Amino acid sequence: MNIGKLFLLLKPFRRQWLIAVAGMIGVAFFTAQLTLLVKQILDDVLIQTRPEALSRVSLLLLFFYLGKGIFSFISSLFMTSMGLEFVRALRNRLYNHIIFQPLSFFSVQKTGELTARVISDTDRIQDAVAKTLTDLIKESFTIVGLLVVIFYLDWRLALVSLVLFPVLVYPITRFSNRLRQTSRKAQENIGRLSQILIETLTSSRIVQAYQMEKEETRKFDDASRMLLQQGLHAAKVVSFSSPFMELLSGVAAVLVMWYGSGQIRAGILTAGDFTAFLTALFFMYTPVKKLSKSNQSLQQALASYTRIEEILKFDSRIQDDPEAFPLNTISDRIEFLNVSFRYGDLPVLSDISFDVKAGEVVALVGPSGAGKTTLVNLIPRLYDVTGGAIKIDGHDIRSVTLNSLRARIGLVTQEIILFDDTVAANIAYGRPGASKQEIEDAARAAYAHDFIGLLPDGYATHIGERGHRLSGGQRQRIALARAILRNPAILILDEATSELDAESEIAIQKALSEFILHRTTFIIAHRFSTIRKADRIIVLENGRIQETGTHQDLLDSKGLYRKFHELQYGILDL
Repeated sequence: MNIGKLFLLLKPFRRQWLIAVAGMIGVAFFTAQLTLLVKQILDDVLIQTRPEALSRVSLLLLFFYLGKGIFSFISSLFMTSMGLEFVRALRNRLYNHIIFQPLSFFSVQKTGELTARVISDTDRIQDAVAKTLTDLIKESFTIVGLLVVIFYLDWRLALVSLVLFPVLVYPITRFSNRLRQTSRKAQENIGRLSQILIETLTSSRIVQAYQMEKEETRKFDDASRMLLQQGLHAAKVVSFSSPFMELLSGVAAVLVMWYGSGQIRAGILTAGDFTAFLTALFFMYTPVKKLSKSNQSLQQALASYTRIEEILKFDSRIQDDPEAFPLNTISDRIEFLNVSFRYGDLPVLSDISFDVKAGEVVALVGPSGAGKTTLVNLIPRLYDVTGGAIKIDGHDIRSVTLNSLRARIGLVTQEIILFDDTVAANIAYGRPGASKQEIEDAARAAYAHDFIGLLPDGYATHIGERGHRLSGGQRQRIALARAILRNPAILILDEATSELDAESEIAIQKALSEFILHRTTFIIAHRFSTIRKADRIIVLENGRIQETGTHQDLLDSKGLYRKFHELQYGILDL
């Protein structure tokens, strides 16, 4: 990305942009006028001591400083507001882009990296737009205004003073490239640091239980050391550029002094002309120095935007077909027709074919890694099949709108996902407009109402990050209540009772037996007490269907299902 792209991105904010630029032009104009005023101060006030000149120059001096201050305020205010609005829009765009990506995206991208890009990288861009770009444009206008002044005073002397300008271009370009590369690596390491921090904080119980505090500290220290080294490298580049610019400015000043003193002796320039010229030249030093620093900050911001752009360009969202239509009802069946799925080059499911009648309860059984969870994730299109098709009432699920498909599916997973909000908000997640009575009814159906009533604020109790203020069984019942409130036509229970004690499981099984009536239900469970009453049990191994039947049929067949059953309950004598 180059600076031209940054200006294009600011196009939607052209109103603030134009007002800010007008303010910067005003600052440049009044700065140039102040330097010209030096000639009158020296020639008319100090040398010729004209009384009327003192009053006139004093008023002009106050007016120019007032004008410069007003226009500086306008440019700063509008550039800052534009920077804030621009970064808010960019951050929202990035978040919106990320959250709609399929699960495969999150299996590739690291949480810490994504966090760094949404927070840290956008912060750098905000700083660049609000401050750096302001300095870049304002100081550029100021330099142009001062150049006009020095050429107006003496064009020959101006050419002498600018003879070293071409020498500045090459090193500044080199500094920019090196700084951008270093900044990019530093931002990548901030992502690594964020990833370690997130993993450690969310896994603190395991870290302490396994006495891995020192190891995690070492990993964090290694990552922070890498960040330090890159920061020091960037500091060397930045620190060297400033004295280099000052040296060239000093050389230019010496040349001007030598040439200018000769012009005064020859009577070509007055003392006021030369002083005004020197004032304009020294006034140029600050903008040039700021431009150098602005360039450094800009390179860091451009490196950050390049990282953001990588995410925005990576778009694997599952999208609706242009001719997709809403799925209004599920009245007949769900068909899996030669379904296959791969994670990249890794085959997970192969040639899966079966159909489920509306209202039927199907259990999926198999060893870990058999593809059970992946299979049910294909139904709401959290992934898309890589071969074959899934049909609902004869319609390929890729031909219906994603929103209408997912609106008819309730999902309860083994990994309980709760949010740092109230109990009521967590139950109503997915149905924000649900009434208090509906929320309580769902909680009763999940056998959660009684323990919720014992919480400090009942349904208004905040449950903390990931629901850590609740027990595992309580969290799972909240998740079940959330699915029940959604009132889905298809219910997916992925180890949904794994965290419950025997008593709670019996109670919830009773509730679920009523809730799943007339609903198509997929159950994944290792406990046979959960699946034995299923209408059909499908046994998966290595991504393929090995057996299908009822609980008793599969026990009688003495196949893989029976082996699993015997591992859990002991040898059967049938």
